[in-house]
Amino acid sequence: MSRSLTPFGLTGSGLGVDQKWRPEPIISPSCFSFRFSFYHFQEWWFPATFTFVNQCGYTVWPGLLSSAGSPQLSTTGFALNSGDSIPVSAPASWSGRMWGRTVCSQDSVSGRFTCLTGDCGSGTPECGGGGAAPPATLAEFTLNGAGGLDFYDVSLVDGYNLPMLVTPQGGTGGGNCTTTGCVADLNGSCPSELKVVSAVSSSSGGGGCVACRSACEAFGEAKYCVAASMGRRILASRARTLSCSRARARGLTAMLTMTAPAHLPVLPRITSSPSALLLQPDVGKASELLEIWP
Repeated sequence: MSRSLTPFGLTGSGLGVDQKWRPEPIISPSCFSFRFSFYHFQEWWFPATFTFVNQCGYTVWPGLLSSAGSPQLSTTGFALNSGDSIPVSAPASWSGRMWGRTVCSQDSVSGRFTCLTGDCGSGTPECGGGGAAPPATLAEFTLNGAGGLDFYDVSLVDGYNLPMLVTPQGGTGGGNCTTTGCVADLNGSCPSELKVVSAVSSSSGGGGCVACRSACEAFGEAKYCVAASMGRRILASRARTLSCSRARARGLTAMLTMTAPAHLPVLPRITSSPSALLLQPDVGKASELLEIWP
């Protein structure tokens, strides 16, 4: 199967004799995308390949972090120039997160490498097990998870720094798992209280607002934060009017699952609950969960 992400994004593909279809994500910030490919043969599972594609007009430094229990990938961070693409292999049952770092530089005296957004604290382009400092747009993946399904989402739980899109493509079932992600330029509409600003314009994306913090991070007030046990934080202005992807206001995370195969186009039906919107397709077997907080 294959998956992809775009502008800063990722794509992939997969194929199985049992005709199961797995989504291939594309991550993109209207400029940063990545694809990943995943193949399985009956009970045999083979490595996935994530291909990072930078369609931004500046250099992006992808960061990669494996979840606990998943092996570290061959690289945990690198420079990706505008217009370039780089493949990275992952084990069949890998899980973890990926993001794009921007406005990065290396100190001419100490040699320490740092980024204004998404920095992982390693002091080098390789993150080496470090996660993204907020704010950063996150893409999260679990391959061959519960029920043998692949799960992925684009999350603003830690704030926003790049537009990112996950678009399923390919597959043998002809199914239609809908695109998810955040392609809106939230930096351009970020409230002043939440802005991360770079005074210097550069080829690495600096100049003006380069990231938008969550209200929880910016203000630290209980009314903007969800209890730690719930593991979520809110990205919103005090008026909570930021919008992203297909969710208007308060959209935090869009998660796709594919139960395969779905042969017909999927038209979502929306039902609301106090803490989430569940989009149930009218046909096929694809489902999408779009989480929001009231």
